[in-house]
Amino acid sequence: MPAEETPKILLIDDSSTIRAITKDVLRKGGHALDLAENGEQGLAMCAKNDYDLVLLDIKMPGIDGFEVFRRLRGREETRLLPEIIFYSDFEKMEVEGLKLGACDFINKSNVAEHSKEFVARVEAHLKIAQLTRRCIDLERLRILRATMMSVDHEVRNPLVSIGMILEKMKTCPKCGVWFEKGKESAQRISKALDRLSSAESITTTKFHGREEIDTSEGKKS
Repeated sequence: MPAEETPKILLIDDSSTIRAITKDVLRKGGHALDLAENGEQGLAMCAKNDYDLVLLDIKMPGIDGFEVFRRLRGREETRLLPEIIFYSDFEKMEVEGLKLGACDFINKSNVAEHSKEFVARVEAHLKIAQLTRRCIDLERLRILRATMMSVDHEVRNPLVSIGMILEKMKTCPKCGVWFEKGKESAQRISKALDRLSSAESITTTKFHGREEIDTSEGKKS
């Protein structure tokens, strides 16, 4: 199995202290972290980068965390962002955050003290994000495979008829040039369809391959 890409994590928080503590804790846990100091900057970074996990403060000047969440889910380019966690010390807002659709709520005041638990929760959500992306990729492969099969069927059948017409043109003395051009074009289309069938076969292998969704790593001690 090819090596997994390094997970991309973003923290959106207006507190420089929290940003520094969180980055240090995750760095020691083996994870890199991008930082945004307000909602506007965080939204811009999410639009440009394909993050696996966003840690999102709630109370920030300007655009607060709830509004950032709504905009992320409302944008086409970020609506499939797998994991968004509200990251705050305002526990009274936990229910509201989870109702919006956040996957978790972490009290950032306890991160330094309970760093191992924090890193473990982050890693659990990164695993979920990884599986979510693989499911999305599988669905895209399924759609691509269905499209390839449809195109192959819709083009190959008329191509057979064209071949029959060309065979009849073969006997026409005045059609020699047109016959050769038609035959050449038909052969090119046929080869293109063969390549399409080969690609469809590859997507079928990927679609049914057991490595596409492999949860065994999470079960290893």
